[in-house]
Amino acid sequence: MTPGVEARDPAPKALSPVYDASHASASIEPERVCRCVDLSPTLRAYRSLAEFTGHLGLFFLALAGLVWLIVLTGSLGVCAGGRTAEKDLATLATSVEMYALIHDARCPGDPEQLVEAGILKKAPRDPWGAPYHIHCSPRGAAVLSSGPDGRFATEDDLVEHVEWLEGR
Repeated sequence: MTPGVEARDPAPKALSPVYDASHASASIEPERVCRCVDLSPTLRAYRSLAEFTGHLGLFFLALAGLVWLIVLTGSLGVCAGGRTAEKDLATLATSVEMYALIHDARCPGDPEQLVEAGILKKAPRDPWGAPYHIHCSPRGAAVLSSGPDGRFATEDDLVEHVEWLEGR
């Protein structure tokens, strides 16, 4: 080995030069004489902490996403059911009008009569599994769904009105 030249490791480590005044001499510049300190254990500790914090953050982000998905899916189920029920009510209202045209302005008492008249293939049920109801009056009809709670006369009921035309 040549004097003044240090042997190098084939795999360099994270090193930080630290001035060592004990080796200073008049013939060698102080900047060139240094002792290298291996900082890799400290860096590994910081890297481990950063990875742990990163993984912990990802865990909480995933957890928050899962909670949001559960909440959103539950509320979307109610909204999607409401849209399906509204479409069914519109179809039933049109079917009630057709029944009234065919049967001299009589109102069907329930969706089964629409099936018997050949207007519908089968009596539909609302998205929550309850049957639709038809309430008749001299001026028209109302097609009703009890909504998600399955009870009539509550705030979540869905209604489609059918007005009889003049002259019936």
